[in-house]
Amino acid sequence: MSLRSLIVLVACLVAFPARAAEPPLQLNQTMVEIGGVMSNLLNEKVLSDPDNALRQLDALEERFRTMEPHTADRGPAFRITWQTMVEQIGRTRDAVEAGTATTGNMRNLVHGIASACAGCHTQDDRTQAISFGKLSPSTDDPLQKARFHYITRDYAAALSLYDAYLDAQPRLAYNGPILDALEGELTIYAQVYRDPERGAKALRKRLERSGGSMSKQVRKDLQAWVKGFEEIRKAKLKAFEPSIGDLEAYATRYIQPHAGVPIVTEEKDTVIYLWMRGLLHEYVQSHPADPRMPDLLYWLAIADRVLDYNFYYSLADLYLKECIVRYPDTDAAERCYDEFERYVEFAYSGSSGEHVPAEVRDDLARLREILDAAHAATEVPAAP
Repeated sequence: MSLRSLIVLVACLVAFPARAAEPPLQLNQTMVEIGGVMSNLLNEKVLSDPDNALRQLDALEERFRTMEPHTADRGPAFRITWQTMVEQIGRTRDAVEAGTATTGNMRNLVHGIASACAGCHTQDDRTQAISFGKLSPSTDDPLQKARFHYITRDYAAALSLYDAYLDAQPRLAYNGPILDALEGELTIYAQVYRDPERGAKALRKRLERSGGSMSKQVRKDLQAWVKGFEEIRKAKLKAFEPSIGDLEAYATRYIQPHAGVPIVTEEKDTVIYLWMRGLLHEYVQSHPADPRMPDLLYWLAIADRVLDYNFYYSLADLYLKECIVRYPDTDAAERCYDEFERYVEFAYSGSSGEHVPAEVRDDLARLREILDAAHAATEVPAAP
């Protein structure tokens, strides 16, 4: 999993902060402590010192686990990302303890933790109110500083730092750091702010400021993203507080055409899927007991598929499994299973599925058994 894929999980599940309720003081304090530990972990000196890194990781896990009770009423997407966060801490600790993590690997793993952490606490309007206190990144790297503000929800500061980093580049090459900054900005405008006018304006300014000093691919992507924002503006899509009817209409138009077929999209479509993810997660967190939850999870998974595992640390498989395991007697559960099976076949060897690992096949069989058992339990016995 690349650093670019990991770091952008931060904006997977965001909502609007304007009406946020004040969370418990204990949770605020925990978040301040977590932010302090993450600030330490982002320091290159800590990353290069295994003993210090392990101490910080232990402190981080202890604080994260105290947050588990707060996941109970937030809906399946929140619970899934919290579990992902805890697992990422474990993977990082295992690598450090085994002595197999270079400083570069550690940096990637730590950014994965930061992304998963922010993915949880930015999921709904209640957690948006959590304060990190007056934290600052323990690094002089401008891109690292931008990422720090990104994952701690100081989006204005992140945008300013991303802009400064991009302005300082002699040429916008099509490489990881440049894409981190550009996609960070895109995510903020498309999924966090959901503001097509500001997004298009910012991208046009980037095209003007950087002029001819950018690669053809970067220019092409920026122009496509502008077009994506323009299409959203013309379609007059809701930015916040969608109804289930709004989501179903948008899913029918943008998401379901990709269900059950190889996913082929244009670069401009990235903007609409970032927008859709924001709307879907906002609704899921606001309506954790909605009877359409299996459909919502299915739509979230397809949105991840469309983004093709490159733009996010993808949670698509986890959404599909949640849909199957928790709602096995629904039509959506069958669609989720079909989508998961289809991805597994293509991911490992194309349509033949010949090289699927045994543990993955076992997982598929287990999920199929869950569905079959649910169907059997609801079948009406034939008359004698």
